[in-house]
Amino acid sequence: MDDVLMIDVAGLRIYGRPDGITVTRGLYLGPDGFKGWTSGVGTRRDQAARQGHGSFRAPGRRESRTVTLTGMGIAPTEQETAALGRKLTGILAEGEYGRVTVETAAGVQYADGTLAGEVLFEHRGRTPRIADWQLQLWFPDPRKYGEERSFPSAGNEQTQIWHRGNFGAAPVHVISGTGPGYTLNGPDGKRFTVREPVSTDSPHLVDMATGQVIIRGNARYGIVAEADVWTVAPGRTVPVRLVPAGGSLSMVTRVKDTYIGG
Repeated sequence: MDDVLMIDVAGLRIYGRPDGITVTRGLYLGPDGFKGWTSGVGTRRDQAARQGHGSFRAPGRRESRTVTLTGMGIAPTEQETAALGRKLTGILAEGEYGRVTVETAAGVQYADGTLAGEVLFEHRGRTPRIADWQLQLWFPDPRKYGEERSFPSAGNEQTQIWHRGNFGAAPVHVISGTGPGYTLNGPDGKRFTVREPVSTDSPHLVDMATGQVIIRGNARYGIVAEADVWTVAPGRTVPVRLVPAGGSLSMVTRVKDTYIGG
């Protein structure tokens, strides 16, 4: 990607283009040094052969994502270049996951990843102030996320939600106010009904990615009577309506730009 301005890997900054950047030392991407972020990923499915031609239809699921970064580290002294190497080789070293944020001329995307292999950092023999490096990251969730938008609505008021990504985005609904329960009406007749009171100090968070209802930071089970979930397809607006079982409730729906490639 020629338009990468900066990549932040769990707090470690990697710069896309030395030209025009005021930083005089640091880690930089090399030519064609960022692979796997903008491409799509593979698809997997269980196949069952028909007695006739072909196979039975089966849903497909996207594979995880692997991204490879390569480039150059440079500093005024050999010692400072070595310090850059220690920072790079220590990133996510205990197998933890970290936020990876990519800033380009088109905007910002992010995902959570971990190390996928050995981190390389080798000083150039005759110019020890310069080193060549490689970092490979694995993302179990191949989706990338961008700007988040909020869509407020009152009880019984239909609102249209949307995003600017190229993959289905799972919304999050936050229900506030007071009432004995509610139903969320979504697209294509889908319904999500919760039979648990909402109070002013205990708003409900309904996550359409998991179907969970979160109250005071804890997932609550056994309170959902209808559990349809839905995503917001790219390039579409999707209607959502909060129908209170009583009382006075309002809702804010949050949707993130969601990408699988690009």
